[in-house]
Amino acid sequence: MDFLKEVYAARKELLKNRSKFWQENEKNCGKNCLMLINHFQKQLNIDKKWKIKISVGEFVKKDDEKTKPFDYFSYSLTNLVVASKKQNYEFFIFLNRARIGFLSKTALIPLIVHELEHVKQGTLNPKEYLLSIIDDDISERLEKEADLATRKIKNWNEFRKQQIIESILYCYDKFGWDGAEKMALFFHSEIKKIYGD
Repeated sequence: MDFLKEVYAARKELLKNRSKFWQENEKNCGKNCLMLINHFQKQLNIDKKWKIKISVGEFVKKDDEKTKPFDYFSYSLTNLVVASKKQNYEFFIFLNRARIGFLSKTALIPLIVHELEHVKQGTLNPKEYLLSIIDDDISERLEKEADLATRKIKNWNEFRKQQIIESILYCYDKFGWDGAEKMALFFHSEIKKIYGD
């Protein structure tokens, strides 16, 4: 698949008709996530005995307010579900539609590959991966390792730029300059608090 061609096509669409672009992405979000997970799972050589279940949904705040893309709680997560011969080998990936639902397929790549890197970490050392949920030092190390591994995918810089461009423009269209600024600040500083860098 030539994802780089898709990046350039997406940029043309952003100039032509952003409203339609967001609608198409939202309509195809689940399908695009599944396709990318299947594609990159093979590339990352994740042992086939491990099953990956995904859900594309939204977190809702306690006051029933919808999460915005730049909110601290807009992240996605990857959890080890079971890891034994008797119970099976499974991961669960939750992808937060509030943060990614409007993104094109290529803009989703950095996030999908990052989450799959966590799956790979968990397959190689399930006990350490489970400990990372209660040990900040392990968690931060695994986040940095996943981030470094993600940057090794071909054309990563272009995919990341696309993710940032689309995120900021979407927030501008939906929430005005204030939303665009919050999204830019999210990428500049807030994301470090969530992902460890």
